[in-house]
Amino acid sequence: MRVKARKLIGLLIASSAMMASQFGYAQGVSASKTVTVMNETLSFGGAKDDVDLTLLGGVQISYAISAIGRYAKEEASNSLVNDFSNAQLILQKNLGSFAYYIQAGNYLMANLAEPIARSSSVSNDYGFIPHAYVTYSFDQQWSLMVGKLLSMPGFENPFTYQNQNIQRGLLERHNNTISRGIQLNYKDDNKSFFMSLNDGFYSGKYSWIGVGGTYQEDVYNSTSMMWGGAQRANQMGSFVSPILQNNSQIFNFSHSLTSKNWSFIPYYQLTVVPVNDATVLKDQLSTHGLATILDYQFPQQMYFLGHSWRVNLPLRIERLRSSAIAMLNSSNFDTVAYTNARSVTFTPTFQAGDYFFRTEISHTQAISSDFFKSSSPTRVLFEVGILH
Repeated sequence: MRVKARKLIGLLIASSAMMASQFGYAQGVSASKTVTVMNETLSFGGAKDDVDLTLLGGVQISYAISAIGRYAKEEASNSLVNDFSNAQLILQKNLGSFAYYIQAGNYLMANLAEPIARSSSVSNDYGFIPHAYVTYSFDQQWSLMVGKLLSMPGFENPFTYQNQNIQRGLLERHNNTISRGIQLNYKDDNKSFFMSLNDGFYSGKYSWIGVGGTYQEDVYNSTSMMWGGAQRANQMGSFVSPILQNNSQIFNFSHSLTSKNWSFIPYYQLTVVPVNDATVLKDQLSTHGLATILDYQFPQQMYFLGHSWRVNLPLRIERLRSSAIAMLNSSNFDTVAYTNARSVTFTPTFQAGDYFFRTEISHTQAISSDFFKSSSPTRVLFEVGILH
């Protein structure tokens, strides 16, 4: 989060995860690569030199390899489960008017209070190339992106290493994760703006519009707002395209406050699902979400195991409140997304060069739903990996 305005705005062109870039994601040690959007607790190591791949031009090659383990007493496995959380290769060209980004491989997406699917089920999500786009920059201020873009709206990113917590939060389940579409970006010294036409929750129907912007008041403060939503009824329903979310309207507001070692982000989210032929609701449904995102980075690196480690202590606190749950037709809605609940997630993180490890403890409490009775409210995870 401790980044200058030029870095913050530069990320808007580098990726479509508007909200993530608004919150300063991509900050790391000075020797690290700039690889799409990243949280402030992890960064890619290794040389930043481009490799000449002839037709593809000068390309920066990176990879993310990580493994995850979890223990949740109440879950059916009742044991430690191991899997690859990421095994991905990243190719990107950042220089010149024409640029591109290609991310390919295996991955899993971990969400609070939901079963963590095996990475082998990637074909049920966004395929083996989950994130890829091309960018054309008209000048220093305007650019156009086309491809498979990251979440819009949304605070957190799809892949575990991109977020300060291993598991994405309760609010994030309302947001689209990856969309296919086109996005126009504008930036200047202290503000940025975007407008997007896309297929929302990966529905294949290009009926979503999104707009958003960020204003950087000074080096310590920035404010972001974003709206995105369906413009017509969408009856597409799948694992990654739930019908209610496909038809929703989403509004995000956040303020980022940073100091030398601390970052603090209060975050508000409103979603509205209308009554139409696709949603089959008796009345309009809405959700209100509040989150507080905190992080403390130790001013001095810690030396152990023969290496100097950068240490972060990120904490996420959430409260989600939904309206009119009793009216829903249980055959066509995502129970997790529409549950009244609160959560706390704490993820101590350590990184030395390319290598990182972190552990996480989370607790999710249902307030007015039976859903979490069939899932583990408290979960312990760990993740180890290489970002090069």
